[in-house]
Amino acid sequence: MDVNRLKGAIIASGHTIPTFADRTGIKRGLLYRRLRDGGGSFTISEVLRINKELKLSSQDLIDIFLP
Repeated sequence: MDVNRLKGAIIASGHTIPTFADRTGIKRGLLYRRLRDGGGSFTISEVLRINKELKLSSQDLIDIFLP
């Protein structure tokens, strides 16, 4: 997973990590831990919520979440 690219997409969308967590329904502490730990443990449901909020292209989604 490309954590830096995900963080960049979050910031580019105008969110901070806390506001993004609130918008996606992912607990703040959990989101911070997953980003810190490389992001490999995001569930499919969380990835779908992240994608819904960021409106990523299919290619961006693949590039971020699949190594």
